[in-house]
Amino acid sequence: MKKLLFPLRPVLLYSLFILKLFAEGQTPALRSEVLFTRPEGSFFESIAMDSKGVMYLTERSEHLIYRIQPYGGIQAFAKAPQGASLTGLAINAEDQIYISGKNAEGHEAIFHLTDRGSLHQIADLPQAVFLNGATFLPDNRLLVVDSKIGAQTETERGEIYEIDLSNGKVRLFFSHELLGKESAKNLGFPAVNGIKFHKGALYMSNSERAVILKLSLDQKLQPLHLKVLANNLVGDDFAVSPDGRLFIATHAMNSLVELDPSTGKQRNLAGQQEGMTGSTAVSLVQHGKSPATLYVVTNGGSYIPPESGVEPAKLVRIDLQSHEVPVQSRKTEASP
Repeated sequence: MKKLLFPLRPVLLYSLFILKLFAEGQTPALRSEVLFTRPEGSFFESIAMDSKGVMYLTERSEHLIYRIQPYGGIQAFAKAPQGASLTGLAINAEDQIYISGKNAEGHEAIFHLTDRGSLHQIADLPQAVFLNGATFLPDNRLLVVDSKIGAQTETERGEIYEIDLSNGKVRLFFSHELLGKESAKNLGFPAVNGIKFHKGALYMSNSERAVILKLSLDQKLQPLHLKVLANNLVGDDFAVSPDGRLFIATHAMNSLVELDPSTGKQRNLAGQQEGMTGSTAVSLVQHGKSPATLYVVTNGGSYIPPESGVEPAKLVRIDLQSHEVPVQSRKTEASP
């Protein structure tokens, strides 16, 4: 069994047990299919889909980016430089792909992935601890969060950084204690994790605090007001439907959860039986008039092993069927 990268405090393990009991409920019968696997110990971290339906996955243990064509062709498309690692993915309206991670010098960084499979660093963030989820604003500004994984000191606030793609300059976009950790003792658990833009607001998960957050933006897409949408929900990355519902990979909870922010209602959609062991990220798409489909990546429980044991890392397709939601034709981004 693969060891945890960082130890989890007993109080956090107990909290995860309580949250699992809180979240358990009847799961609707949804069709699921495993499309791609890697051996036990592998770690699919993020998923993103471009406007042509091509999927990209980051794999942390192999430091690879996989590219999956709509017809099913799969290839190891790019590899991180020696000593570097890859984490979050974001694709803009021009299908340009950007990745958060760590460079060979050990600094957190942002990379651009070319259509030939080359990675070029565009920004260096030595002030960050662990860059994770990323998303684009409508004006093509790239935002990325710092999950503080492995931080050895008290981190009262968490950060969102803004990257200017034209020159690589970095500025602090937003900082708040709800984006940080309640306790620095939880070294291996992410603070703010996933981030998505939707209809004038940023949605975020904070795994360590087990909350889902909404940051309203003004007309100039600057921060206005932060509020908690849901408590007791250990979320990793997620997808947002056009009507505002969130489909959240829960990682440690080995499930996929639907959250309706307008009511606060949570519903389990899939669990380990559907391949959700160690679920890390979600992409939501629709093909023509077919039912909406979710694509979920997992690490098979390699980071936080379940009682049933570690499984291969997976890419799983889930057909929402009667739970169909309207989906925009453009891509949906996803990260850890």
